[in-house]
Amino acid sequence: MSEIICKFCGSGITANVQKCKNCGEWLEERPQQAINVVVNNQNNSAICGFVSSKNKWIAFILLFCGLHRFCVGRFFSGILFLATAGCGGLWTLIDGINIFSGKFTDNCNLPLR
Repeated sequence: MSEIICKFCGSGITANVQKCKNCGEWLEERPQQAINVVVNNQNNSAICGFVSSKNKWIAFILLFCGLHRFCVGRFFSGILFLATAGCGGLWTLIDGINIFSGKFTDNCNLPLR
């Protein structure tokens, strides 16, 4: 069998190999391998979907005692709502309008069902 010299490490190797067994370098042009790219644009999240699992009627009922923000998972703004008494009713009025117009969202920014 004929032997060649590796141009990277200088060791003797057999002529029919493509890769040097001592240094691991490719002796000829490296063979091209196909690259598979998988793109997954689906939202399979169980936590946040396209519509909230929270009900707007329950949020509306809890609006009058100031607990509607806790119901939809917005705890920080719920504490502010209770501490300011709904800004004297103005915040309560705005939230009531937003609940029925579909603009009131839960903690995942999804509209209530």
